[in-house]
Amino acid sequence: MSCDEVPILHRAFALARTGAYSRVKDLEKALAAEGYARNDPQLRGPSVRKQLRELCRAPVPEVSGPTRSAREASEAEAS
Repeated sequence: MSCDEVPILHRAFALARTGAYSRVKDLEKALAAEGYARNDPQLRGPSVRKQLRELCRAPVPEVSGPTRSAREASEAEAS
């Protein structure tokens, strides 16, 4: 999807949740690199900035693969 298809707020929150950005300024640079307008007014509100800051600072949960029993079950179904 391009920046024409995804609203800037949706993309900003998605990027913030990745854990790849420690500051909102870094997030804004990434959005600009994707073609979004720099200093978009939608990202200026104090409430939005606070939420983005909190997401940037939040620990990202580790994603683990399927458990051994789940793997065995899917292999058994495939046989």
